[in-house]
Amino acid sequence: MDINDQFALFFNLIIVLFVFDTLFTILGLINYTLPAEMALTAKERSNLLVYGAAISSISYVIAFILPLLFLTGNESPNAAIEFLFVMIIVGIICAIILFLSSFYLKENKYTQMEESLPILEGFKETFKNYPFLIYEVSNFSFTFAQTILTTAIFYYVEYVLVLAGFLTTLPLLLVFAMIFAFFAVYNKLVGKYGVKKSYIFALFLSGLSFLLTFFIGWSFNFALIGFIFIGIGFSGFMLINQVVIADIVDYDETRTKKRRETTYSGINALITKPAISLANWVFLVIIDNFGFNSQQSTQNFSAQMGIMIGFSLIPAILLIFSSIIMFFYPLDGPKWLAQKAELIKIHEDKELDYLKYLEEKYKEKQA
Repeated sequence: MDINDQFALFFNLIIVLFVFDTLFTILGLINYTLPAEMALTAKERSNLLVYGAAISSISYVIAFILPLLFLTGNESPNAAIEFLFVMIIVGIICAIILFLSSFYLKENKYTQMEESLPILEGFKETFKNYPFLIYEVSNFSFTFAQTILTTAIFYYVEYVLVLAGFLTTLPLLLVFAMIFAFFAVYNKLVGKYGVKKSYIFALFLSGLSFLLTFFIGWSFNFALIGFIFIGIGFSGFMLINQVVIADIVDYDETRTKKRRETTYSGINALITKPAISLANWVFLVIIDNFGFNSQQSTQNFSAQMGIMIGFSLIPAILLIFSSIIMFFYPLDGPKWLAQKAELIKIHEDKELDYLKYLEEKYKEKQA
């Protein structure tokens, strides 16, 4: 393919994104709701996610640092080829890990006996779930902010902080170091204050951290302070987010008597996917209107201001809004804990029914 043919490159990108997003969604539907399947109480889930989030943070570090190392400030004529070669190796390694680990993921057998809701009825019941609607408004805002961060970090590091080499990776390394360091802290907060309050705190702290970065993050030394607090805030989100969606699935089961983890995971992806595309578009529109010129290796103050607004001010507003919306999230307090206790009893009854079913099947084979 001619690399100068923009039309062909466009369709190549569309096809690759379609294939990638399809496979990513299939995996994401399963992975995102595993905590809901593997544990029931918020404490058990947060304990489980401490380990999962710690391992995930390593993959996030690699995913962010590789483009920074191989693309940002890389003047080599073979930069694109080097990056492509590295990503092929990463893809092969990740595929092997996914394949091998899939043999150790087990579903609760009794859930396989349940008849699923028809598609249209399932959609209707999902959007009747008030806690889910509140969460989606909040999560859409967070996804929007998070996407801008992951897109704008390259512009911020190269054109505002003007870093090169290893220094380009230091801000993100600091973020993920804080994420890793505070998993245990948030695990304690969930146990003491509950899921809702801990989640709101993490979102609000993240928003304030970006706001702080907008004012002080114009130089490298002060930027590190902002990244420290961003990492602390994001640590809470990475740990608690899946606990929130798991509680929503539990609440749905008290209404429909069905376990519908992948339904909620799929609709969540359907709603948040537009946030990713919209976020990238908004950031690019902002910097374009502030005079960003991709042909220049250095940018004037106006262009730098556009990058700072897109990178820090917009995420700050969205994250603070996201935390405010979660005040209306109802799954908290003694009433919800009582419902959870009832749900444990429902699961015990379902498991007993499944054991009886196995016993009957065994008798039929022996007869």
